Amino acid sequence: MQHEKALALTLAGGHEDADPAASPLLDSGNTWVNELGSTATFTFGANGMLSGTYTSKVSGGGGTISGAITGYYKGYTIAWSVLWPTNPPAITS
Repeated sequence: MQHEKALALTLAGGHEDADPAASPLLDSGNTWVNELGSTATFTFGANGMLSGTYTSKVSGGGGTISGAITGYYKGYTIAWSVLWPTNPPAITS
């Protein structure tokens, strides 16, 4: 799994200044795909900020739903949240 590879790199002394956008951990074009077919597409910006879109194949409504990603990165470590366009609003981190 990709998160296990990232953890192994970090524990092995992976550089905190590494550019995750150039990492082999990311699949084509900075898009990650999970086992359910949902995708997260990341853009790594300046000053440790990241943005993107998460498209879930599994939603409460039974269909596909996309939400905006906002987060941070430092080396191979990332933290992000998704703001879902639902009523009432929902956020996943």
